[in-house]
Formats: sequence, structure tokens, C-alpha cells
Amino acid sequence: MHVTEGGSTVAITADGDIISVCKNPSDRVRGSDLLKLAVDNGGVKLDSYSGNHEFYINNGFEPVSWCRWSDDYASDDWKRANNIKDGDNSWRQKSNAELHVKKENIIFYKYTGKKSKYLEPGDFENAVPAAKDYDAAKAERDKSIE
Repeated sequence: MHVTEGGSTVAITADGDIISVCKNPSDRVRGSDLLKLAVDNGGVKLDSYSGNHEFYINNGFEPVSWCRWSDDYASDDWKRANNIKDGDNSWRQKSNAELHVKKENIIFYKYTGKKSKYLEPGDFENAVPAAKDYDAAKAERDKSIE
């Protein structure tokens, strides 16, 4: 894991997956600097919520595959951001308007150094069929890199 002096982080797995991209708001380092650091250190792919699409395509990542939001994979961070307590499943019926942090599709990217033709996540999602689940979308993206 790479940690900047200001406390921002980025990590790269052994197979080139960029994870834990987290910019500390008080750090002078920009998010694009974190991605450049990741790419310079072997990062070639990542996945993220669709709300981050513009950031990633502006930094040389091309969307390859995607999957729909699944309540079963809601992260603990997402649940905390929505003040969801352990054992409370009522949130599964809530709409995005009722949540602080909305339910977003997950897009899988590979690094090409070019800007994608899909400027909006919806453009990509309308052009490319959804994978059946997270693992299938990940496998599809990884196959495009081999």
C-alpha cells in the first residue's frame, strides 16, 4: 500500500488490481496523482461504483464490463454511511432517494491511457449488457487484459 505524507492511499494487488484509492481531503495530492502512482507501480485495472465513472475515464481507464448493484454485496463502509445497524434489513426496500449514499452499479475498468467514448456511465450501461454478477463482470474485464 502506498500512503502519501498527507494520508491518502492507493494499493495494487499482485495481479495489477488497483484497490483502496482513498484521497484524504486535507492532502494536497490529487486523486489523479494517486492513479498515476498506481499505474506506475503495475496497476492495470480496477472496479468502482458508477458515480466515479467520470474520474476514471478522465485518467485513462476504459470501462469493459459492469454489474448491477446487489444488496448482498453492500460493504460495511456503505452501510455505515447510511447509518444501517447490524441485523437491520429494512434498508433493502429503500429507494436511492431515501438513502444518504445511493445504490450504484459497479463498472470494471482497464487502463489504456485513452479517454473512453462513454462519457456517462449510462451510455456505457446502455451499450454493453450487464454481467450476471460481480464475479462474471470481473472475469470479463480480466479476460480483456490477457
